[in-house]
Amino acid sequence: LAASSRAATLSHNPDVRPDGVDEFVNGGYCRDKDGKVLWNQKSQGITHGDRWYIGDLDPDRPGLEGWGIGYGPPYDWYYYDAKTGSVLRKYGDGLADWGRGTCGDIDPTNKGYECWSLGLFNIANLDSTPIRAPEPPENFRIWWDGDVLSENLDGVTISKWAYPGMPSGGFTSKTLEGKYSLRNAVPLYGDMFGDWREEVLLENSAGTAIRIYTTTIVSDKRVYTLMHDPEYRNSMCEKGYQQSHMVDFYLGDGMAEPPRPNIMYPGDSGGSGGATGAGGSRSGGSTGAGGVGGGGVMVSGGAIGSGGTTLSGGGGGGLRDGGLPGTGGSPGTGGARW
Repeated sequence: LAASSRAATLSHNPDVRPDGVDEFVNGGYCRDKDGKVLWNQKSQGITHGDRWYIGDLDPDRPGLEGWGIGYGPPYDWYYYDAKTGSVLRKYGDGLADWGRGTCGDIDPTNKGYECWSLGLFNIANLDSTPIRAPEPPENFRIWWDGDVLSENLDGVTISKWAYPGMPSGGFTSKTLEGKYSLRNAVPLYGDMFGDWREEVLLENSAGTAIRIYTTTIVSDKRVYTLMHDPEYRNSMCEKGYQQSHMVDFYLGDGMAEPPRPNIMYPGDSGGSGGATGAGGSRSGGSTGAGGVGGGGVMVSGGAIGSGGTTLSGGGGGGLRDGGLPGTGGSPGTGGARW
């Protein structure tokens, strides 16, 4: 790798070509399935950076895009074509290590994802000045409430950025209880229960229990479980500096119905072409029957594999929208979907 850009603090494995096979991307270089370097950004000045993302950041542009923050010259951040590595736009002079930054659709008044570190920018207007202050927390984006916009996760606080014209009375913020790292990173978060919103796993402050917090906000948006998306599933397994999980389709305001992933079940001769619910997946009943309330659910109990967990909480409404994908008709077969 002597001729390549310096490695980043985390690797991603999206299908950037796309050809049905994941590539290995580590900061400023990408390796194809045969191990050969597909692209290298060293000639464009890209060096080591602590945060970078690949996804369908701009729904009006074909393929996947990448956005990363700099660790010294020549840029504070850069935006590039994930298939070729070509830098499309850049910002600043890279005179500092900014260390934090993330991407998500938090502003429906501008199409596409926003990216923020040293200012908040819309992906389709990156040459312009920042949108406006205040800048959201830069740690992680999370899909939590009932719309398809992203919320922010910083430590144990989940918050919604107040975009222009945001209706009153909706979700604004929630603080969970538990331990997190010096980087304000939780041990694990992601779509663990399968309805496309994301959960947060925490050890309680006393160190006596592991808890999983989930939203109780009802949503009329149905997307297949995010773990069936190859890029998302890979991102849940990647090690290094924890970063926001990405999908390989545009998940945000104005989105089209996402393509159905080609899922293969044990014993199948090929992919099923179906999403969650095919073959009876997750048909054993909805999580949290009995109802929980208060804007967040706590799942607590013994250690993993100890014989089961206990759902605890209080009354005040059913969990989410009555069940996980597959319990009321599989997506695309008469059941609720996007």
